[in-house]
Formats: sequence, structure tokens, C-alpha cells
Amino acid sequence: MNPIPSRQDEILTALRALGPMALGSLTPVFRGGSTIPKYFKLQLWKDGKNHTRHVKAEELPELRARVEARIAGERLFAEFVQLRAQPIAAREPISKKKRK
Repeated sequence: MNPIPSRQDEILTALRALGPMALGSLTPVFRGGSTIPKYFKLQLWKDGKNHTRHVKAEELPELRARVEARIAGERLFAEFVQLRAQPIAAREPISKKKRK
């Protein structure tokens, strides 16, 4: 039995279960030499520019979960693509015509 189709099904199921996602990354901002972040900002590269916005404390848990879901989704999708590409990569290379 080939394990690839079952792993593909597992990945698709995991992707469906991730829920809402958010683009960007959360970055802590420290002030006054403190080791505790003063606040967080969400950074997103869009239209050739870095967009930044401050994240309210009450938004942080949900936004953090959405960013982590997006990261997990990207990893799962990359693995899915790799599994789908294996049968094509396993074929013998195309041979070149030999010159006479």
C-alpha cells in the first residue's frame, strides 16, 4: 500500500481544521530597557511596502492564533505539494537525442 495518498488526505483534513488565518508576523516592541514587551505590532509586506499596525492587548490572543495557523498551513501545504510532486520526479529523465 502506498502511504502517500493517505498522508495527502491527512494534510487536507488538517488544513480544513486550521480555521481563520492572518497574514503577517507579530513583533514585540520593548521600551525603556524592559524585558517585557510594551506592545506588539503586526507587520505585513504588501504592494511592495511594509505595512505595520499596533495590536491592541485584547486582539493579541486571537491574532497570534491566526498567524500561527497561517504558518502551520504554509508548512502543511508545502508538504502536500512535495508529496504531489514525487510521482513526477520519480520518472526517468528525458533523454537527449544523440548526435551522429
